[in-house]
Amino acid sequence: MPARDVPVLVVEDDDDTREVLRLLLEDEGYRVLEARDGAEGLGALRASREPLVVIVDWWMPLMDGLQMLGAAARLAYGRHHRYVLLSATYDPRELRRRGLPALLDVTVMRKPFHVEELLAEVAYQAERVVRWAAPDAADAADEHLTPHRQQSAS
Repeated sequence: MPARDVPVLVVEDDDDTREVLRLLLEDEGYRVLEARDGAEGLGALRASREPLVVIVDWWMPLMDGLQMLGAAARLAYGRHHRYVLLSATYDPRELRRRGLPALLDVTVMRKPFHVEELLAEVAYQAERVVRWAAPDAADAADEHLTPHRQQSAS
């Protein structure tokens, strides 16, 4: 399965930001699903029959991004997806306290984000979904890390 065939779920309470993300991702060839808060996002994860790349905002009403990720981490299906957490007020201590990076391998990106970096991260996470779905290709796919990911790994 090509990485562009991996659906992307955008969980964002701000209508304008959610629309911009949807349009950017659709322009890149992704199929985009949308949710307005963590509760809707969790419902979309439950309903999905395939692994997703999930872009989730940290601060939202009803159920924020961390609450959604925590709930997903406790459910078996939640670990099949790949997550990018967006936040204007990033607190790595809070992530560590909740154990999210270890449980879900959450990538955190600051708002405002650079479009190219976000698209590179989505492409990287979509490749990871493809490798997870076809583990035999994992060795060959490791050579195709995005420049953004290579820089952040050092």
